[in-house]
Amino acid sequence: MTVKTSIWFKVFERDKGICQYCKINLLQSFSVYFSATVDHIVARSAGGTDNLENLACCCPACNSMLSRQKNLKTLEERKSYVLKRREEVQEKLESWIGENKLISRALRAWRQSR
Repeated sequence: MTVKTSIWFKVFERDKGICQYCKINLLQSFSVYFSATVDHIVARSAGGTDNLENLACCCPACNSMLSRQKNLKTLEERKSYVLKRREEVQEKLESWIGENKLISRALRAWRQSR
């Protein structure tokens, strides 16, 4: 859910362009800055508002992970969930990268043998 541009800038400035969940610097590049979002800690659908106290600067990955987590009603609950979830996803990602490297090596060896 989006917020007014003026509110988005207030949240971004207050949080100094840092995702409040994973602490990524959203000012590291134009692309990263442009993808920054604002998260509703208590979702609008659960009665949350656009008050600054209910909003947090957020990277797209964290916001995506939190999009269906309406049961998490505090910043700390949401942060704990994101950190645990990121760790789980990172483990899968590292496994896929490792598998991809093995496949790449096998393909290179096969090409060289032809």
